[in-house]
Amino acid sequence: MTRCPKSNLGIILEVTPPGEHAAIVTSGNNSNDDALVPVLEIRIQDDRKSRMRRTIPFDCDENAKETRCCRSPLIVNFDDFGWDWVVAPRQYEAFYCNGECPYVFQTSTLNAHIVSQSKTAKVPLCCAPKKMSPLSMIYYNHDLELRYPS
Repeated sequence: MTRCPKSNLGIILEVTPPGEHAAIVTSGNNSNDDALVPVLEIRIQDDRKSRMRRTIPFDCDENAKETRCCRSPLIVNFDDFGWDWVVAPRQYEAFYCNGECPYVFQTSTLNAHIVSQSKTAKVPLCCAPKKMSPLSMIYYNHDLELRYPS
């Protein structure tokens, strides 16, 4: 196979479980069936040490007796919900906020400070995430068509 982009149109990956025969699945421009398109999920773990942030992330520690607001880990596994229509990722690491919010935490943003000063505020401020990120998924829709982010 050459490295020329005009003639190098793919990757060949052969995986054979012990004691079984190899199955060959090919994909190309002639394939009209999305269900036959192979999917290769690759996870890359970066082991490089990154610079530590100067702010304390307030990740919860199971052994600590911390009562202030902190971030607790939560693994969401789609198999546990019976969501077989999700192809990838099968699970992801989500987080949830837990703990009390002392006044100094409540006013960490300008909006939180303004709301805390309001005399009409009926509900006290509580622990909430500062940032959320989207999750890209490969899944089957209601018509059993494979969908993936483009």
